[in-house]
Amino acid sequence: GAHGKIRRRELRIENRTVLLYSGTLGGRYPAGRMAECVKLFCQAIGPESFFLVLTSSDEKRLEPLAMQLEANGLCRDKDWKTLDVGAGDVAGYLNAADWSLLVLDDFLTSETFLPIKFAEYLAAGLPVLTHPQNSGIIDILGKYRIGAVLDGAVATAVLGENLRRDKDLMRENCIATAHAEFSLKQFIERYSKIYAELTEDGDNDSVGLA
Repeated sequence: GAHGKIRRRELRIENRTVLLYSGTLGGRYPAGRMAECVKLFCQAIGPESFFLVLTSSDEKRLEPLAMQLEANGLCRDKDWKTLDVGAGDVAGYLNAADWSLLVLDDFLTSETFLPIKFAEYLAAGLPVLTHPQNSGIIDILGKYRIGAVLDGAVATAVLGENLRRDKDLMRENCIATAHAEFSLKQFIERYSKIYAELTEDGDNDSVGLA
């Protein structure tokens, strides 16, 4: 969209292939896995790759990721950049990207936890890339054909070819899936069901999303 083009121009990444991560750093989003994925993405896509991080996390929270990116030969501001933007500006930056990144720690599974950023990525038509150890996310990406795993066991040239080949189809699938599965109407229906179950049976310790 127009806002995305403006953001790309502002960031001087008009000719780059942009992988985007949005949200806080650390905790449930392990820096090690993120850095592994970024490294593989950059190797697969080549010199035109760029990693954009939208986060309100401070430099202390950023440091583990920054150190590993630097150790992998990725230079801040040249190969990757962080921005702290207001909620109203997030959509414009999402539209400036080509791919999105989602990794979770082992204590979280996508069957019980999918962050809001996942729905935002899909709504913006950003295919989701993840880590080989996030099997739950991989299953969802495969089911809806909305993303791929950054697998170090695959030759980077082949990985790059696959990403380029499948991007447009996965982008269409992302938008369709966001509308069908993650729209506001869908969330309202799901949460209404949860609250009804909790009201009927106060003894339930946990409730999963349908």
